[in-house]
Amino acid sequence: MADLLWDDHVAWLLDLSGGACLPDVFVEDTTTADWQAVLDLVVERGWAFEYSEGGTVLPLPRAEAVLSRPADADCAYLRVWPDPGVC
Repeated sequence: MADLLWDDHVAWLLDLSGGACLPDVFVEDTTTADWQAVLDLVVERGWAFEYSEGGTVLPLPRAEAVLSRPADADCAYLRVWPDPGVC
């Protein structure tokens, strides 16, 4: 991607001057093991987080439990703060 210019195409995504959260990111072809590695990283690093389903805050589950929920289940959200100022 030599033609991708940071200032023209990417920098605005990380402009947190207004206190906004980082943008959502979608990574295709991830596996349950990939998601578990992310959840493990959150715990290992001691990052603040909030996991919720349908507006109810819950303990952080295993990736398999989240990914095997019925299609009509309440939406699951994971918010992570790797630094107090960054969501």
